[in-house]
Amino acid sequence: MNYNTLPVFFRLASRSVLLGAVALLVGCGGGGTVACSAALGLLVSDAACKKNDAPVANAGPLQNVTTGTSVNLNGSKSIDANGDSITYKWTLVLPTGSTAKLSADNIPNPKFTPDVPGSYVATLVVNDGKLSSTPSSTTIVASIQNSAPVADAGISRNVGLGLVKLDGTASSDRNDDMLTFKWTLLGKPAGSNAVIGNPWSPMPSFTADVLGNYMVTLVVNDGKTDSAVNAITITAVKDNVPPQAVTGANQNVKVTDTVYLDATNSFDQDNDFLRYSWKLISVPKNSMAELQNSTKAKPSFVADLPGTYVATLVVNDGKVDSDIVATTVTASVANSAPVAKTTGDQMVTVGKLVTFDATPSSDRDMDKLNYKWTLSYKPQGSSAFLSSLTSDKPTLTPDLQGLYVATLIVNDGTVDSLPVSTSVAAAYNTLPVANPGLPQAVIAGAGVTLSGRLSVSTSNTPLTYSWSLITKPTNSAAYLSGVGTSNPTLVTDLAGDYVVQLVVSNDGIASLPVSVVVKAVNP
Repeated sequence: MNYNTLPVFFRLASRSVLLGAVALLVGCGGGGTVACSAALGLLVSDAACKKNDAPVANAGPLQNVTTGTSVNLNGSKSIDANGDSITYKWTLVLPTGSTAKLSADNIPNPKFTPDVPGSYVATLVVNDGKLSSTPSSTTIVASIQNSAPVADAGISRNVGLGLVKLDGTASSDRNDDMLTFKWTLLGKPAGSNAVIGNPWSPMPSFTADVLGNYMVTLVVNDGKTDSAVNAITITAVKDNVPPQAVTGANQNVKVTDTVYLDATNSFDQDNDFLRYSWKLISVPKNSMAELQNSTKAKPSFVADLPGTYVATLVVNDGKVDSDIVATTVTASVANSAPVAKTTGDQMVTVGKLVTFDATPSSDRDMDKLNYKWTLSYKPQGSSAFLSSLTSDKPTLTPDLQGLYVATLIVNDGTVDSLPVSTSVAAAYNTLPVANPGLPQAVIAGAGVTLSGRLSVSTSNTPLTYSWSLITKPTNSAAYLSGVGTSNPTLVTDLAGDYVVQLVVSNDGIASLPVSVVVKAVNP
């Protein structure tokens, strides 16, 4: 969080006035982050001039489970705006007759097993060493038979005018029932004509055509009962859109492993250059772990003790910070839980065989992995099915136009991984999709290699590439070489923005053009 710099009149004050001002400043807790040693003649430290904000607890989402099933609570999304380390304190209110107990009450992710049907309310308070947060609660509903599904509409966010994509694929059902989706645009700005296209799809979209707030709700159904309503707000803004911080998946590692964090999927809708700020806000007791390269996209630390490590990430586009996001690393002496991973989403024509691939899944202990697939969504009326539910590479043949979502869990013989999903969009005569890669930054005068290798074809024939330099700084003589290859080179000469466009084609069908920005800066 950025604060205004203190007025310069402190430097002009007499000693008596200055000392009074310092006393007043320290007494009121300060008003912002400033270079106090310079402004106040080293009379107070910078820490004394920083305003401490209370941390914010997040007890995690609602869960619906069956009795006897272990429940994982998750407080790792709790944050502290000042980047202070935080401690955790959980309490659990039980239904009548239950003797369930938390595995621990002072870690980010304790467990418990519901032993009777009813509602279990878990409450979390976090503390940054100075202030405690407001309590945050979540409810776990345990039932004997079917568990209601849980809808997840994604996160509230700011966007620019234009197409907005929604994603409900993180919705879940503890009984592994197939889900159906119902999206509703509950509110929109005056004068807007926005409607959600395909509101029964896991990944629909709408067009934000007027500045303001769009309230979107999602309800999922497992064939027996509806989930609770999950709502998010999409805000269309006129000027700069704040960037979005994205961390890699939660990790399970062995003690003494070097852990690498990953922010490379963070993005900015305005294609501004991103700056990264990582903090390690929670570590096991007595751990000496420290982040290395905390301002880089991929910092690291050594997990020196068993337990849970929570790292937060903020990215900045040169104008405003993103929201704070968190990721969790669990280090163990013995067995580490495996991590499920599949290949990326695919786009194919109806009737074309699709292969899913679970081989990127991993286990730190090198245990043999077992695979469990479910076809968690398919278009209404489809008869498509996975060729195997236990293979590392099952196949599917889409028979109708629409979205197919497959979910994977891997097991190392001891414990399950967290589930991950991958989707296939099937359509008739689908266009290929160009992908020119992520925005890049270089020193003016240097060359940069672009990559179109993530472009998608729905045909078995190879893609052809057509790159063009559509914008460059005034008086620039920059040029693009290798325009017919997947990896052209742009040679810059002046500071400024270079916009490169890619069109791919196969079988005589061309994609829509997609652009990427290369920002050149002076040394």
